[in-house]
Amino acid sequence: MEDLIDFSIEDLEDFLHKGAKGMEHKKEEVVTPKKDDTSPEQCERFKWMSQLEQEVERTKETLELLLRNKGEEKEVRRPVRSLIKPRDIRMLNLSDLQGIEAEGRLKVFFSQVESCSEDLEERKRILMARVDPQLALYIQNDLSQVNFRSWDALTYWLCEELTDNNVDRILNSISEVKYDWLEDPQDFATKLKCKYAILEAKSKHPGEIPRRDKIIKTKLLRGLPSQSREKLEFFMDEQFPLRKFRESGD
Repeated sequence: MEDLIDFSIEDLEDFLHKGAKGMEHKKEEVVTPKKDDTSPEQCERFKWMSQLEQEVERTKETLELLLRNKGEEKEVRRPVRSLIKPRDIRMLNLSDLQGIEAEGRLKVFFSQVESCSEDLEERKRILMARVDPQLALYIQNDLSQVNFRSWDALTYWLCEELTDNNVDRILNSISEVKYDWLEDPQDFATKLKCKYAILEAKSKHPGEIPRRDKIIKTKLLRGLPSQSREKLEFFMDEQFPLRKFRESGD
């Protein structure tokens, strides 16, 4: 038994390979007995050899499976741990939660905290350490009153509590944006697209909100000089893509 402990998989494979070859030689040497020479002892011997062959085949199959699984384990890559540290996370201030972009900033902050650790309690400690004192006090009060069993439940609660962006407020924010012809039209369009994405995320009925490209075209057109505005009015047709309208405005 002690010798078998140091018996490696490679030795076992070599042993079975040689054993199988030896069995083939023995099979060749066996002379098929005549019907009248068959004895109970010979029948028992043939039966035992047949069982031994089957056992060898099963052992070989098991060994091949073990070797294949061993090779697959070597190819498995371990998940790469995030290089971000708690001190690398920018402090979240109360001013970051103002405006319609507040929820986006908060979610980015949560994702950074999440990447630092997989433990819920550790994430809570990092969260508390990377917010300003006013927010820390507010969050600590929530944690003392509600038993959050998961990180998703905690972050969802905080998003609902710390941000208040209804559809009307977002629409008002978009309507207040005005284009000046000295501003780059691409930058202006990108800014409005980001605001519109927030509107789509918050709206329960996306089909009822104004068309994004039409809003951007209207604001771009109103900010242009009168002579340019007259030349570009036909671009308000939905058949003309927003990209061509911006190129014409340049």
